[in-house]
Amino acid sequence: MRKVDNDALFPVNENEVVDGVTYYHGEFNFHTYSSTNGVSPAGSTQYAGQPYAAADLNGDGVISVYESSVWAFDKEPYLLFHNMAILVA
Repeated sequence: MRKVDNDALFPVNENEVVDGVTYYHGEFNFHTYSSTNGVSPAGSTQYAGQPYAAADLNGDGVISVYESSVWAFDKEPYLLFHNMAILVA
């Protein structure tokens, strides 16, 4: 994260390099994409030692938009507070 003048915290982009090509994305997009697809843009099937399949909260074999959002907010809690601050501003 980086600080801006008013001391608010904003997420920094996380980038992936695959076959020499840099792909730019935000943290929320990275986590929702990776958990929904079961693999990150770099080809990993887990994040911080936890398989992306664990995002399937109800065990139905399908990772919904809701479940991938829960995964993202669990992995990067500041995203939830940042998004809430935008909604109430």
